[in-house]
Amino acid sequence: MRMDLTARQLAVLLASMVALSPLAVDAYLPALPTMATELGTTVNILQTSLSTYLGGLGLGLLLGGPLSDHYGRRLVGKIGIFIFMVISLAIALIHHAEAIIVLRFVQAFGGGCLTVIAPAFVRDRYDGKEAARIFALIGLIMAVAPLLAPAIGAVILTYFGWEWIFVFLGAYALLILIVVMPRLPERRIKVLSAISPRQVFKDYWGVLTHKSAMGYLLTQSFAIGVMFVFLTSSSYTYIEYFGVSEGMFPVYFGMNMVAAMLLNRLNPFLLKFLDPHQILGIGLCSQFLTVVALAFLTLAGRAEFVFVVPLIVGSVGAAGLIMPNCMTCFISNFPEKPGTANALFGTSQYVIGGCLGALASAFHTGNILPMSLMMLVGSVTALGAYTVLAGGRLRMPALQRDGQADDSRQ
Repeated sequence: MRMDLTARQLAVLLASMVALSPLAVDAYLPALPTMATELGTTVNILQTSLSTYLGGLGLGLLLGGPLSDHYGRRLVGKIGIFIFMVISLAIALIHHAEAIIVLRFVQAFGGGCLTVIAPAFVRDRYDGKEAARIFALIGLIMAVAPLLAPAIGAVILTYFGWEWIFVFLGAYALLILIVVMPRLPERRIKVLSAISPRQVFKDYWGVLTHKSAMGYLLTQSFAIGVMFVFLTSSSYTYIEYFGVSEGMFPVYFGMNMVAAMLLNRLNPFLLKFLDPHQILGIGLCSQFLTVVALAFLTLAGRAEFVFVVPLIVGSVGAAGLIMPNCMTCFISNFPEKPGTANALFGTSQYVIGGCLGALASAFHTGNILPMSLMMLVGSVTALGAYTVLAGGRLRMPALQRDGQADDSRQ
């Protein structure tokens, strides 16, 4: 039941599990203006809950990864999903903006402990282009979550109120706990029974001192930071600045996910001719060109709705090529402890993404200039890390699944 899952079945289970965080981030975006009014605060203040969520998610990844390498993927995942479920229900009962911001951090911590184990499950069983195809399939299924989340949130907001968005998240977490978790396979190699801070530090240091791996880590972090900047600013940009209705917001928001899905489906075709490193470069260049155009139009005072929407769609949608290939390139270097490696990989993108989003909010000027410039900073830095640290043709190491790596190339 557990060990004989096909690649597609495993991808579906992992995607439904990892979709929890996109649902938690995107489902309540349409409700931010309503929440601000009812809680007696501003949208900008409530938007900080996005940054605190990303920070809590990063901490959950950082601790959950090593723990899953030592004590097993499913145990850590069950603890994380239980925390997420309880805190989601608590948020639904609390009507204080400051308390919600703090609880979102704790909620995200539980979500991070769950999210970190998904790439580790893949790395336990697949490598190279095969792993890239699995990550792409997970990404395709996952894309449905942020595509539907704002629409789900808008419907719940209209008929039940914003509190029920968090009840929905708690119910989804319960479904994952009782349906998905029991079906996931545990590691095929022996799970270590003990862990120490010194060993964790040593494992993380091994990742931090691996030049090409750090190149991919920074590339992913800043490239996805472009998306996080948009997520943080999306409610203000569309609803308040451009005057889009709360009902239409999910439509324009969903265009980004549709673009990511289409590019994600292009990935298996490209893998027939190119390696993941090269496809990653294509995605980064595509994102860079659209972000530069967006920043130029904003600085020139021509940031009109008809121009801004497709450029945002292009820059955010590029994640469909960037994410699965960057993950494949990075995690191929760490066959023995992929949970630990992915913890640092995931933490960095959420922390950096959260910081970029927070800076865009902090420098709020009543227009979309801060968003445009921070998206540009993220794209330029990602392309620089890819070129300088992860440059050159990727030569995937000869790996044995759940075994030792051939380190001859390092």
